[in-house]
Amino acid sequence: MEVKKYSIPESTTVYKPKAPFMARVISNTELTEKNSSEEVRNIILDVSNSGIHYIEGQSIGIIPPGERKAGKAHKARLYSIASARTG
Repeated sequence: MEVKKYSIPESTTVYKPKAPFMARVISNTELTEKNSSEEVRNIILDVSNSGIHYIEGQSIGIIPPGERKAGKAHKARLYSIASARTG
């Protein structure tokens, strides 16, 4: 069996919580059954104009819109990237 080694692409652009990239949500589908105690979703984001480069297994930080109960901005949540780099 041949083992392929992938290098992590370098992104020329770095986004931060105070200077985020505003991605467009293309779809947000619940994958778990209606009465499940878990919630798993397939969220597809359009990051085509971001300059972000990634491979499967990395994470992307998402800052939900709006504010928390205390009136402060939400903190970033990390989500695993599962899409294949070939599209």
